[in-house]
Amino acid sequence: MNITIINDCRDANAAGRQAARAATLLGGTVAFIGVTNDLEASGNLIDALDAIEGKGGIVLVNVAPRNGTAKKWENGTPFGYFWYKETLVLASVDGLTLSLVKK
Repeated sequence: MNITIINDCRDANAAGRQAARAATLLGGTVAFIGVTNDLEASGNLIDALDAIEGKGGIVLVNVAPRNGTAKKWENGTPFGYFWYKETLVLASVDGLTLSLVKK
């Protein structure tokens, strides 16, 4: 199974830790895409979905709001999920992370 992680925690340690967890829990090959903000994550999500071609896989997108905007959620930014054909997408739903998917 193809597992793609799109995350703004992108230093080598964070990327390695996330890849190890995903591979262990989900049993697949992991591709990590480090981003700097939610709009960049949105573009990379579209690219990843295009590359996976709707076949079986999982895309995990976690981009945390900065500068105090996360405070509007009592327990941090919520997550949601949707299916694109046979690909499961789990993503933080605040900000612009899913803005290009909506189109």
